[in-house]
Amino acid sequence: MAVAVLCLCAGSSVFANESYPPLPEALAAMESNWAVTVNTVTVASWGTEENYYYEFKPRLTQQNLGFIIYPGAYVDPRSYAPAASKIAEAGYLTVIVKMPGDLAMSGIPRAQDILAAYPEITQWAIGGHSLGGVCSSWYVKDHPDKMKGVVLWAAYGFVEGDIHDRDIAVTVISGSKDGLATPAKIAAGIPYLPADTTYFVIEGGNHTNDGYYDTSPYPVQPGRNGAPGDNPADITREEQQKILVDETLKLLDGISGRVPCSLTVTPGTLSRFLCFLNPFRRFVISGADNTTAEVAWSTNALKTIFSRPGDNGTIIVWVHVRPFRLKANETYEMAAGGCFGAFSVKPF
Repeated sequence: MAVAVLCLCAGSSVFANESYPPLPEALAAMESNWAVTVNTVTVASWGTEENYYYEFKPRLTQQNLGFIIYPGAYVDPRSYAPAASKIAEAGYLTVIVKMPGDLAMSGIPRAQDILAAYPEITQWAIGGHSLGGVCSSWYVKDHPDKMKGVVLWAAYGFVEGDIHDRDIAVTVISGSKDGLATPAKIAAGIPYLPADTTYFVIEGGNHTNDGYYDTSPYPVQPGRNGAPGDNPADITREEQQKILVDETLKLLDGISGRVPCSLTVTPGTLSRFLCFLNPFRRFVISGADNTTAEVAWSTNALKTIFSRPGDNGTIIVWVHVRPFRLKANETYEMAAGGCFGAFSVKPF
């Protein structure tokens, strides 16, 4: 297993010590938006170089649970910003750790300083991609009382990170076309993870599309020194990322105790108020079951809405003027306070 883990590292960069850069979509996700504030946080105890992490902090409802991401070997940590931003939109403080030399094996204990930086958050989960996922379970083995959950993206259990006897929620998310964290390697790692670990296979997914990093001139992540590389995916990166985030949120929701809402609403009145400094339009909807929330419309194609509890029997929706608006006869996902679910918009 130790050799297999090293293969994840060896197959992660065309040239030793040269990291894959982030794609434009990743750099765009590094910008703060209506739902998430993005910051670069320096940690003095990590030295004077590579001594920072990226914080994705929810602007709206924040669950009492944080999620730490360890990047894959030789991958610029910003490559995981799109996934981190989506997870933070759902209400979970999310942190991507910069590792020395972009190798998680060189900074396994760094999660300790992140936990200390947020004393108000009492529950934590950790995970990562490829070698970063492997090292996240290694951290849990050495600090068994610190984490409530582990999410392995294209990673697997191994002896140095043996957590099979830990009382912890674990999800392994892999791609059926992954040429590095292959199905055989996932299966070989089963003895080192808890018996109730959830294994989710993304059909048609590969290793490379778990992040937004540039593998040019190769179409997917290559191998080195004769080791096999990744396989082309049968689905798009966007499709794989949505599944990856959805399955990660299932684990986080299970730990935080967020439960499904049963909320159906119908349109109310449209306010003509328009804030020129923050271009959102107010939309008032009455809740059928007296559930109340302040809701922000997500400017993405997934039609996701996140919210904050209120107390006046209505839902306030702030709809971005361009280019999205609520449409009749469509169903929208929503997180309202401590629950999540969907509501439908009826015809006017």
